[in-house]
Amino acid sequence: QQHDQSLLLMAFTTGCRVLTIGSDLRDVTDDLGLNSNALTLYAAANADGCLIQVSEQEVVVVQQPVLDSMDLDVIPCSQPERAVWRPGDSSKISVCTSLGNILMCSTCGGTSIHVLDT
Repeated sequence: QQHDQSLLLMAFTTGCRVLTIGSDLRDVTDDLGLNSNALTLYAAANADGCLIQVSEQEVVVVQQPVLDSMDLDVIPCSQPERAVWRPGDSSKISVCTSLGNILMCSTCGGTSIHVLDT
């Protein structure tokens, strides 16, 4: 059963928030598995509608089928299926951008550029 959801995705240097939009705003960030307290470098929906959060430590992608199957107004999903990518050798992500479903991340010092197909 598919539910139409309107989500507001906001990114701040102090974290990230996802709110449902309806008769009232409700925070569903933790229910979706995003890190609400991570320094968020980038947050967006990709061309397929998946939610993406990029912090210094990791890239989190919440799959569109998960969002479609959730009834966020009734029962929040506590363990959504999501993909997580972390740069190797304890490096941190310093900058990120995307186009369509392609996400490009650079690690600190610009020594590595990673291209991810979300």
